Amino acid sequence: MRKAMLHKKLCDLSELEIFLAENPKEAELEFIKKRGRFTIQNNEVMQDDALINMRRHPRFLHVPEHKHDYIEMMYVYQGNLKQRVEQSIVTLKEGDIFLLNRNIFHEVFPAGQDDISLNICIKPKFFYYLFSFIDKNNVISQLITSAMYDGYIEGSYLHCSAAGNVKVKEIMLEIVDEFYINSASSEAKLKMLIGLLFIELLQNLSKLNAYTVASQDARLATNILDIIDTHFMDVSLQSIAVITQHPQCKITRVLKEHTGMTFKQLLQEKRLEKAAEMLTNTCATIEEIISAVGYDNASYFYKIFKNKFGVSLNSFRKNHEAVFNSDYVHPVLAQLPRSGRTPLK
Repeated sequence: MRKAMLHKKLCDLSELEIFLAENPKEAELEFIKKRGRFTIQNNEVMQDDALINMRRHPRFLHVPEHKHDYIEMMYVYQGNLKQRVEQSIVTLKEGDIFLLNRNIFHEVFPAGQDDISLNICIKPKFFYYLFSFIDKNNVISQLITSAMYDGYIEGSYLHCSAAGNVKVKEIMLEIVDEFYINSASSEAKLKMLIGLLFIELLQNLSKLNAYTVASQDARLATNILDIIDTHFMDVSLQSIAVITQHPQCKITRVLKEHTGMTFKQLLQEKRLEKAAEMLTNTCATIEEIISAVGYDNASYFYKIFKNKFGVSLNSFRKNHEAVFNSDYVHPVLAQLPRSGRTPLK
């Protein structure tokens, strides 16, 4: 889409915005039935089978204090956007990017007609692919990791001041353009573009302002989740205790308090998610995948996989209609002895 056309599309007033501009007292119309703090569910902003969606933030609309059950990335295309995050007032300026995990509350104040912002709504598993090539030891990866576990309770956000970064602006415009194109390959392109965006942002760490509603135990919990995410094939409570230099009883307590799950449940969740990713993105055999994610009891893995996803491994792969590249080797499989991989029949 040409830049002029894209600019016009982003600046044109929607029916809702026209109504709000003409009826300023109705600025909370969509949320009037909400009481107190509330959560916006992903099925309110995207289809069930979608991993990512973009919406232009409605101008003139006041959004009371809320959080999301997905990761939100806000981008200010033009003008500014004022919000209250927890107890702090944060004003985003043109070119700024704002990432929120699933547990941070914020209130968005009405924007003017020349203030154009975009909300990119992302389910956590969208990021599984990115984690195969992006270093996890950085503020962006830590925020995403904290959002991948349903029971994690600490809120965090990342404010990226990127107004003068030409590369970031070009990548963001490509991302916006891809949402409007909405082709069969758009999701794959968006994964690559967002990966490039994060890499570019990490090149300018001085422009990143991270905030976490966190205690010392919360930081330990995030560290443990990073370890599970990286070493899910063979990690154990004992190995985590050695790495973190904390006793196993404390690790168990901290995980339960901050995620609502036990170590065993978290590890199983990660292995199942990784298996689902490999079923979708590789042509590895089911036996290879079960071994790659750390299981040696195939019948048990078949059972727990079906309990989580509602279908067998074979059906899961067929339902996702993945297009496999026989030359591609998943990073997990690359660590295993090669055994003559063949596509699933």
